[in-house]
Amino acid sequence: MKKIAISILIIVLILSGCSSSNPSTSSANDNPLIIVAVTKQVSETPSTTETPSVTETPTPIESGQFHVDEKCPVIEDNIPNGFDIGETLILSSSPSNLFMLTPSSGTEKRVKDADIQMGAGSVSPDGKVLAYATGNWEEQLFFLVFSDSKNNLLKTIPWKDDWYLIGNWVNSNQLAILAYNQKLVLISPYTDQMEIISTMEMGFPDYSNYNLGRPWVLFSPNMKKAAYTGYNQEIVSDVEDKKEMMVIPRYAFELIEADWSNDGLFVAVVAQNPKFTNTHNTSYEEIYILTQDGLETQVTNFAEFYRSGVLIYNPSWSPDGSFVAFWIHNESYGDPYYRLAVLNLGTRTATVYCLSSDLSRGIHTKWYAAPIWSPDSNQILIESNHGDTDSVVIILDITTNEAVKISENSQPVGWMSP
Repeated sequence: MKKIAISILIIVLILSGCSSSNPSTSSANDNPLIIVAVTKQVSETPSTTETPSVTETPTPIESGQFHVDEKCPVIEDNIPNGFDIGETLILSSSPSNLFMLTPSSGTEKRVKDADIQMGAGSVSPDGKVLAYATGNWEEQLFFLVFSDSKNNLLKTIPWKDDWYLIGNWVNSNQLAILAYNQKLVLISPYTDQMEIISTMEMGFPDYSNYNLGRPWVLFSPNMKKAAYTGYNQEIVSDVEDKKEMMVIPRYAFELIEADWSNDGLFVAVVAQNPKFTNTHNTSYEEIYILTQDGLETQVTNFAEFYRSGVLIYNPSWSPDGSFVAFWIHNESYGDPYYRLAVLNLGTRTATVYCLSSDLSRGIHTKWYAAPIWSPDSNQILIESNHGDTDSVVIILDITTNEAVKISENSQPVGWMSP
């Protein structure tokens, strides 16, 4: 019976540091992480009586040394032997099409009447539900729709006048709809519950409302923590007592660049490297991780590795919590495109791939183009485009360094499970 190894990461901040004169192995900060890896062997098809075995001998790995690897996989036009893609991919294409693609069987099914002008759709973290909008622009009559991976309708809700965009899933039971006047509407595909949250009235410290009334707040899955942009800083606060748990500089009037792990225990936040000074045209950004107990650690050190400006967008946790994928741009690249990168939290190694994209092009701007993980955390779904050229959708297997093109002139939306 095939086994799957799952790494459970426990991140602990310690009060000792390490340093290196070699930029490629420089310490990210004076408080390195200790990653405690517990290996759990789980049967892929466990019986009702089988109990998964757990190795209770955690191996601490001192991760103070940061490394960068570079890889350039060949993009195959056909799916290689052994390249398993069993789930359904959700893709969008202009002007308003949304369709389901199963690469292993080659089947493609259009999602009827989907309209991506109100958001390209969104797949729940557990991969069970697709949310999208549909309607009639002439009659100005629209609906929010929930369906499963087989395109079966789960629920339809009339679209409200003050809603303007499908947002992110807070958890697998709550989808956030962005509404005007700094509001989020939380909707469940399984119940009739609907909760309206005014982020401006919640009293978050230093909350910035410069973004034209849009409530760019990322709540943790249990709604107890919130990540948002302040004035020249990124902030994580406790929702109940409004206490700031993390305040780090990020000199950009943009949306919060952060992502919560699926279990809500950690949040990855993009912010300024404190050892470098931003200029008008140059930023030095890194990834920080905050635990639920308020322990903060800088886990990358790209600025010292490259010795030049770095921009990071769209951090995306893998489902098993072992990796963070993101887009990165460095001045040394010599072009305006962003590379896909994957940070292994257990080894503190960031792998930068030659797979690149123009994040300012088309429907999927840099705020919507986050790398999409497969349910088993082995593969990543991305769009690659360069300026006015046609786009391609690529799946990268990080375990084999294989990449395959699965669609053209479309953008990835999500990865669904049966």
